[in-house]
Amino acid sequence: MLEKRLLIVIFLMGLFLGAHPVLSQTETGKFTKAELYEAEARERERVGDYPAAMEVYQRALKSETDIKGREELQKNLDAVIKRYYLDLHQRARRASSRREMMKITILALSLGVEGRAEEGGNVFRKLGGWLRGSDKDLEKAMEFIQERRLEIFLQLRKEAEEANRKRAYQQAVSLYDQARELDPELYEQKNLAAQYNRIRNRIEGQRLALEGQRHLEKREYQEAREKFQRANTLFPGQTAVDKGLKKIKSEVEMREALLAFFDGRSGESVRILEAVLEAIGEGYVQVHALLGAMYCHQTFISPEPDMVLLESAKDQFQKVLYLQPDYQLSEKLFSPRILDFFDQVRAVTPGGAITSTAIPTAQ
Repeated sequence: MLEKRLLIVIFLMGLFLGAHPVLSQTETGKFTKAELYEAEARERERVGDYPAAMEVYQRALKSETDIKGREELQKNLDAVIKRYYLDLHQRARRASSRREMMKITILALSLGVEGRAEEGGNVFRKLGGWLRGSDKDLEKAMEFIQERRLEIFLQLRKEAEEANRKRAYQQAVSLYDQARELDPELYEQKNLAAQYNRIRNRIEGQRLALEGQRHLEKREYQEAREKFQRANTLFPGQTAVDKGLKKIKSEVEMREALLAFFDGRSGESVRILEAVLEAIGEGYVQVHALLGAMYCHQTFISPEPDMVLLESAKDQFQKVLYLQPDYQLSEKLFSPRILDFFDQVRAVTPGGAITSTAIPTAQ
């Protein structure tokens, strides 16, 4: 390890002094190209040449093909840019003239441009001549950097809008973040915050909807309701959220209906279930099954069978079988007469299709 570091140091000393140290293929093979770039960039930064360090990382990004390698290089480049910005901030506090302050301002503005890998160090090379020139040259430098910043800003906005159209929402958020960091004032002028917030709300709303679904699967109804309600506030209109809230309502109301039934208040149980169907719509097997059973119960406990109510029971059971042909009523909850009536409805509802066959009679 020590030998490897020594070779890198010798190589960098040659670069710094303008010489070209001679390394054999055996020696250069002891470290990767990425390590060479990394060491060179750190050496440039050590001597305060931040622009050169940034250019080294940009060259490395162009040559690196590995995704993880590129991510690491970009992370290092971003870190150098931040340290250079802090260095410029310190220099600005010590600036003794308007001209010096203008130079520092131009360099600070250029950081958002130079951070784009495709610039490849061209920005600082162009600025170098102007910054050493006259006041008019400084004005040219300022004009140049403002034009480039505007070009990049507009390109970032275009890429963000395209990512949003392709539903690559995380990518769109990242691009909008870059645009805001590059030029906060222009970001506000173009009103990009509104679109940015819509996308962020969509991402968060979808995340909360998934969390709500996980709670619902565990029958944690209170937690699920809170997640779904927050999701609906941030990003309304999600089918999963609407279904989830309806599912929670049906489960909670069914519990109340069953409690009323076991307490001898079957009429109240029917009213609860009918209100649930009116609120959430049809298509919930458990609600249809329970309501059908309640209709049966009320008919069977009456001195005279109510054929209209029995017809309603048949209708609810047929909906159950249409939605879930192999559905079975719970033998623990309902009487044998209700179970038998359900089996008769199944017998005249082949394949789960709702038919208009004659109503079966209760035994």
